[in-house]
Amino acid sequence: IKKMPTYCSKAIVLSSIPYSESSIICKLYTEEFGLKSYIVRSAKKKNSPTPTSHFQPLNIIEFEAYNSLKSQLDTIKNSTLVLENQDLRFSIIKNTLTFFIAEVIHLSLKEANPNKELFDYLFNQIHLLKNSKDEDLAEFHLYFMIQFADHLGLAPMNNYSSTAVSFNPSLGLFSENIEAENFNQELSFQLHSLISNCKEKNHQRICKNKIERNLLLDALIIFYSIHITNHQPIKSHKILTTIL
Repeated sequence: IKKMPTYCSKAIVLSSIPYSESSIICKLYTEEFGLKSYIVRSAKKKNSPTPTSHFQPLNIIEFEAYNSLKSQLDTIKNSTLVLENQDLRFSIIKNTLTFFIAEVIHLSLKEANPNKELFDYLFNQIHLLKNSKDEDLAEFHLYFMIQFADHLGLAPMNNYSSTAVSFNPSLGLFSENIEAENFNQELSFQLHSLISNCKEKNHQRICKNKIERNLLLDALIIFYSIHITNHQPIKSHKILTTIL
């Protein structure tokens, strides 16, 4: 009997869904192949070499998979944890941020498009999220969305000036013309400050309170919908706005 060929890769877990009584299908952002779906057989069985605990959002794993020539889905043979988001059980803030960021990544990436620099950035951000204190995470998601968009080559243009003071989400830039869809001047200035701080790697607080933070998040979600997620709605932000 000819053995099926296998390959190995590191991956960031984005989501998993039940497939059968004992199996799951997971969506991974892999270092070698970009975004890819896999079947994980016997994940729910005791002493499985691929337990469901490995496939929680934003866990980072190393895995070996069979290269299936007949099926669209390759099968993961075994997996090990490189970085586990174990703090999630103890922090509702990290838990909520994890599901939000996993959804943003999932909706923003296209299938089979590897990008080592992007993978390393996401690895470092997950590590930072895991090791940060809850009180330091109030604007983590806002900074993440700007930096991630930048890594995708789709960041909003920071052409803010004394005359271009309102951000036009469709054009992705600050405009001198006052259009109905433009963000108001205060929100536009906060967005400008956020983009500037990202460029300068200065992550100081932008918003004075939860209301401002949620308005800025809504603004970024509008921008993502137009330019990055192809109008697929980001849903988990509704929980995020109540928690943070």
